[in-house]
Amino acid sequence: MEYALIINKDLTFSRRLRQSLAKVRQLKVIVVPTVVDAQLAIMRQAQDWVFIPFAEDVCKTAVSLYNLQPDTRLILITPPQKSRPLVPCADKIEGIIRQNWHDDELREMMETAVISNPFEVAVPSGNQVDTAILIAALQQVKVDKVVQTAVIARDGAYLAHWGQHTITQARYIVRLVGREWLSAKSQTRLQFMSQPGDADDLLLYTYRVTDHDYFIFTALPETPIAELRQRAAGLATLLSDLLKGNAAISIDDVMFSARGDNSYAVVWRAIRALPAKLHQPIQTAIERLATANACRIIHTDIQSTYVHLVISCPSGKGKRWVANLFKKGSETTIQQQSNVNTPLWDHGFYVTASKRPLTDLELRLFLKK
Repeated sequence: MEYALIINKDLTFSRRLRQSLAKVRQLKVIVVPTVVDAQLAIMRQAQDWVFIPFAEDVCKTAVSLYNLQPDTRLILITPPQKSRPLVPCADKIEGIIRQNWHDDELREMMETAVISNPFEVAVPSGNQVDTAILIAALQQVKVDKVVQTAVIARDGAYLAHWGQHTITQARYIVRLVGREWLSAKSQTRLQFMSQPGDADDLLLYTYRVTDHDYFIFTALPETPIAELRQRAAGLATLLSDLLKGNAAISIDDVMFSARGDNSYAVVWRAIRALPAKLHQPIQTAIERLATANACRIIHTDIQSTYVHLVISCPSGKGKRWVANLFKKGSETTIQQQSNVNTPLWDHGFYVTASKRPLTDLELRLFLKK
């Protein structure tokens, strides 16, 4: 069970948000009127999500809550306006939802929030390795009935995962293991985890790669330990070289599927003609989003009136998720870099499963709408 905290004095608003959250995720939600109440609630029970209202002192609130629990996801509730407000503490905020949200928007925001910060991807200290390369390394582990998911972490912070679990579940696994693992001296550890709604526990096999880095395999309780050890040994060698900068693995080694349901053609319109000086920053923002989310850009066409992409992402990422990630993420990046609130993109987008760019006819049909 995940825990969510809403900070708001408006009971009607809080009730509506609580009802929407119940449709989106399985959460235990509490509502408090003030930041002080929220701090006390977090001290009593760690929170997976904290929804905070936008105000002049929002950064003071965000920092105080972050200091109490750095691994919580702070979601900012903004006024019903088109553009996102600029806040100095953007690195503490992992999601934004407007006061006039729809349930689908809330769901997409929460899915995106657990994958990458909407402003900038924060990487824990130490040797930094692209998320896509980490996922490429984890993909060397065969995911089956023996190993369900492989997760890598650093100093209690989630880095990447690959397998059957969602990123929310993977981050929960890291938090569960990291509570005591950081102070442990052993090379490996076995423990069990109960999953909400499941009758069976999961076996967690944790393996230390460096003093700060480790990975976790999830498996069924009856899984032979010898099999886990064998698979862990191979991954440990690869990750050790990778973290030292010696591994001969690159983003091109990420095993993207050639199936059409993993590749998407996406196009969206600009509100007004994009100046030429923005084309390269937009492309850079899109490339960074792709790297942070283990996606590959197959085709990029940035014009004054639209952006047209073909993107391949790991299985399990739906087309609406992909389109929203790159459209919203690129706009937010440019707004932050330019220190402006001006929106770039018009409402809506067109996305379809495809390994090739849209034809001229398809583009014209969409752009005429």
